[in-house]
Amino acid sequence: MENRALAVAGGIVAFTLTTGCAGSAPDNPATAARSPSTTSTAGPSVQHENGSVILLSAEVDGVMDASLSGVIVRTEPGCLALTDDPTDIPVLWPHGATLSADGMSVDVPDFGTVTVGDEVWAGGGYINPGSGEPIVPTFPEECAPSGDTSVAALQAFTEGPPPWDVASPGPPS
Repeated sequence: MENRALAVAGGIVAFTLTTGCAGSAPDNPATAARSPSTTSTAGPSVQHENGSVILLSAEVDGVMDASLSGVIVRTEPGCLALTDDPTDIPVLWPHGATLSADGMSVDVPDFGTVTVGDEVWAGGGYINPGSGEPIVPTFPEECAPSGDTSVAALQAFTEGPPPWDVASPGPPS
């Protein structure tokens, strides 16, 4: 357990060090062309469509290695979030992801479409939006966490739970 905690902490430190200079303009022409609904700076950005909003990470060279899972929900104000019942945690989507015109799904590069209601598994981690991390955009009002100080950075999606997340069978009877 101690080795796993050290590995996670080491991954976060390595991630933090590699993202310090990672900001760049979005490389997805569809995202850049949607300037009325996309707010972008040197890397992280926000997309709005049909009453929904997503937070997009700046481009990064690595990923955090915590295992995150949950169901994607649309909060009442319209932020797409990961539910950790009863808390909905705003999602920081990977660089290059795009919000659909109906605001109910996100096209994730190198993975596919994630729709509100889908259960997801991803490598990533939690980031405090006030930490000054250069990969986190300025929070729109719809995604301002209430009572929680983190966002769920979903960075490396998988088709199902990793082997270590699968519940072990009960004892033989």
